[in-house]
Amino acid sequence: MNYQNLIKILEKEKNLIELKNDKNTIFVGDTHGDSKISKIVIEKYPLGENRIVFVGDYVDRGPKSKENIDYLFEMKEKHPDDLYLLGGNHEFFPLLNCNPCDFWMNLGADIKYRNLLPKLPLAVSIDGIIALHAALPEIKNLEEINKIIKKEERELYLPVSKGENDSFMAMIWGDFVERKGKFKGYSGKGRPEYGEDYFNEIMGQIGKNVLIRGHDYHAPEKMYENRCLTLFTTCAYDVPKRIAFLEKGKAAITIDDLTIERLK
Repeated sequence: MNYQNLIKILEKEKNLIELKNDKNTIFVGDTHGDSKISKIVIEKYPLGENRIVFVGDYVDRGPKSKENIDYLFEMKEKHPDDLYLLGGNHEFFPLLNCNPCDFWMNLGADIKYRNLLPKLPLAVSIDGIIALHAALPEIKNLEEINKIIKKEERELYLPVSKGENDSFMAMIWGDFVERKGKFKGYSGKGRPEYGEDYFNEIMGQIGKNVLIRGHDYHAPEKMYENRCLTLFTTCAYDVPKRIAFLEKGKAAITIDDLTIERLK
């Protein structure tokens, strides 16, 4: 991969990537150091013919973090308009101390990843779908995502108080739970948790039907009347490796309008 080219490509992307539904789109969950599964997806659904969106967490936990992110960056450089890599909490390790973080601990003096990974966008919007890593930010419209500040020079501690980082933290660190209500407090891991009423309110305000996310492998695959889909696509956890397929031009009203595929 060419570091300078990648910097230029990523700096052109806003926090929110807005796409037309003019190609088949594949959504991939957390891959966590599973370079094999990343290659399987891209080989099965060639870029150019298809568009692929990864929802974050490419490093740590799995056996081949560096190989995984290097491969994805190489593909991003070759296909900048057909491959989208969203940022997850493990991509923002310099900001957020999440353990285990073997990828970051083993980098030594190699700072290029510390420059590249925090530049990743936070969300993709396509038709009735919004895809991001963790939870929805508290926003009134989609454009507000582009105003969210990714703090690159400040260490964050959890749980956090109300303030400028709340929306950023929700998008890379928050969880949804199968309970009524809005903000439900913090989990034992210090993650902000949100209920069904919060989900419905934010989705209504931004005009979206379906949320595609990763982050929480304990979460049910489908929540909130088939409108919240949680995907994991990695060997790092003992959960099914799944992707979601949106057919070109097909309206996404619920998760049933997507094809959920289990990979081996």
